[in-house]
Amino acid sequence: MNTEERKAVFAHEIGHIVHRDFIIMSFAASIISLLYHISQLLLRTRRYRIERSEGGGYEINKRNKGRGYEILIGVLAYIFYLIGTYILLFLSRIREYYADEFSAKETNNTDALASALIKISYGIIAKPEEKRQLELMQGTRMLGIVDFKAAKGIGLAYITGIKLKSWKPIEKALLFDLKNPWAFLYELGSSHPLTAKRIKRLEKIKNVTMFDFEKIEEKYHIDDKKLYANFFKDVLFESLPLILFAIFSALAISIYLGFVILPLNLTQLIGLCLICLGFSIIAKTFYKYSSLPPEKASVLELMEDVYASPIRGKPVELEGEIVGRGVPGLILSEDMMLQDNTGLIYLNYEGIIPFFSNLVFALFKLEKFVGKKVKSYGWFVRGLSPRIELRKIIVDEKEIKSWVRAW
Repeated sequence: MNTEERKAVFAHEIGHIVHRDFIIMSFAASIISLLYHISQLLLRTRRYRIERSEGGGYEINKRNKGRGYEILIGVLAYIFYLIGTYILLFLSRIREYYADEFSAKETNNTDALASALIKISYGIIAKPEEKRQLELMQGTRMLGIVDFKAAKGIGLAYITGIKLKSWKPIEKALLFDLKNPWAFLYELGSSHPLTAKRIKRLEKIKNVTMFDFEKIEEKYHIDDKKLYANFFKDVLFESLPLILFAIFSALAISIYLGFVILPLNLTQLIGLCLICLGFSIIAKTFYKYSSLPPEKASVLELMEDVYASPIRGKPVELEGEIVGRGVPGLILSEDMMLQDNTGLIYLNYEGIIPFFSNLVFALFKLEKFVGKKVKSYGWFVRGLSPRIELRKIIVDEKEIKSWVRAW
């Protein structure tokens, strides 16, 4: 970052101090922590009492009286803990917006903060990390200026923009954050707002000359109907096993209680339920990992796809160079980073034997591929971290299979 960008970041953090966010968030987190500990105490603790036995000695007996109330209160406390966690994350995102506003007004430079947020997202994936550093980022996730888990999409787009000397990839990545329904769901579990939303909010304080969101939306017309049709189809297939399980569970309870009469006994119904669940999982898998022939693509073309989904993979063929591991510096990372002439993207590899195959690949094979030209075939999915779920990769005319779809 340049000097003005560093000033903007310092001003953001000073904003947290001025607004007493460390007090507000500590107090809110303590309440959530208390609810969790109450739930665990009541759900896991057994009550005992010492009684005199007939032989004159003493014995310890369980006290079941009042246990039902304890379980009920424990379950309620855990439900409120889960709800409270999302409220805490929402509160954290609000405090980030206020800190951004403080920075913009104190430095009178919204562009500096906007570009700093994008460069930090890039820095998170560009710098090789030791395992200890990754653990530190995870442990201090809510204290950073961005949520490092949600920053990878913008970071990859920034690399692509640098290579092409164009803002176009970043504009498309920002549009994904603003328009795609999946981005909204991902933000619910994030301690920080999505970068696009932060920059758009900065525009209301003072014009951000780097981006004009009205012009961007006019320039890349987005079909909202198509976005939401794809989203609801994704949700249907993703939740299909759960829907069927709920339906069959309701039927089983109704048959057991005599509310419904079917020419099936309970055992037959459970068997039918398991068969349907199996078929639903197969249907979900083939929806996610289509058997359609792959399309030749570049990283830029994939990153520009605002309609991309984390559920429905797009069959693609990519050519490029393996430049390192999926988690830079982590020797146990079996995933890879592929670079073509337009940008970088993750390749997710899965061996035939869970854990063991991945470990062998990470320790003894992956380093041999670094620096080599490859052809990769798989499915592009756009989650918090855009990636290719590998079907196979060809290195030195040798084919290495990945078993993502099988598993």
